[in-house]
Amino acid sequence: MLASADSSFAGDARKRWDEGAAVYDARHVRSRSRWFGPVERRMYRSLMPPAPAGRRLRVLDAGCGTGVLSAYLAAHADVVSLDLSAASLAMLRARRAPLAPVQADLGKLPFRDVRVLDAGCGTGVLSAYLAAHADVVSLDLSAASLAMLRARRAPLAPVQADLGKLPFRTGSIDAVVSNVVLPHLPDDLVARTLDELHAALRPGGTLVFTVFNWETMRRFRAFPTPRGRFPSGVYYRAYTAAEVRSLMAATPFRDVRVLGLGAVYAFCQPRRGLHQLYHRLGWATMPIEYVLQRGLGLLARAGAYLVVVARKAPEP
Repeated sequence: MLASADSSFAGDARKRWDEGAAVYDARHVRSRSRWFGPVERRMYRSLMPPAPAGRRLRVLDAGCGTGVLSAYLAAHADVVSLDLSAASLAMLRARRAPLAPVQADLGKLPFRDVRVLDAGCGTGVLSAYLAAHADVVSLDLSAASLAMLRARRAPLAPVQADLGKLPFRTGSIDAVVSNVVLPHLPDDLVARTLDELHAALRPGGTLVFTVFNWETMRRFRAFPTPRGRFPSGVYYRAYTAAEVRSLMAATPFRDVRVLGLGAVYAFCQPRRGLHQLYHRLGWATMPIEYVLQRGLGLLARAGAYLVVVARKAPEP
């Protein structure tokens, strides 16, 4: 059920409508009518398009009421349940189904598809997390990594391609994330990759990437040199904050911010026992990071990594 958003629909009239809608829908839910459930299920099973392979549909139940239909759809898709009635949405929440209730007017929907590129996704750890919040395109050059990503069975769109030659239309991506990928690329490919990512982003789109922080790695003796190879043979380069700013100054990106992350990791990395403990704890170390860097305002530029946030200029 959905009310009009007309400004005259307010006060007692609006309150009565909310109460009436909730009571009506509640009775509808409790009804023992034999036709309601089977008929609606058949109808929506016929009308709903099949999800693409490896993807899960995202469905908007527009005017969801107390969520009768939303609860059914939740078994087949990610459901956003929208209604103007707060009372109806309160009853919907009581269903404890995996729904996303939104109170809004159908005449002014608050949605826009968000398409995120995970550039250099590896086996898809970050992609799988982002998939709960956006449509994710997972790009990597490694077929083996993408095979492991597909095994996650998350709603991801894997693409095997070179970062220096992206297969996307100009302005077709809302945001780009790239987690510790650029530090493993030669300098000329880093510059070309940033140009490609800028072209793929829509006007006003955001880029977030991480690189190794040389100042911290040197201080904690985690890396012997700013450039080199790991024991596995993989090339790496660590950057200072000044080098990152210089790198970004040569690109069309604007509003560049450089933040530190991973001070706990940098401290533990060269110490074998602590390093093993860190990996055993995993994400449990993040509250410590938060307290040190955000809560207490310490180590703002410290950390194993530098997080770079930049924006493509919006349309004039």
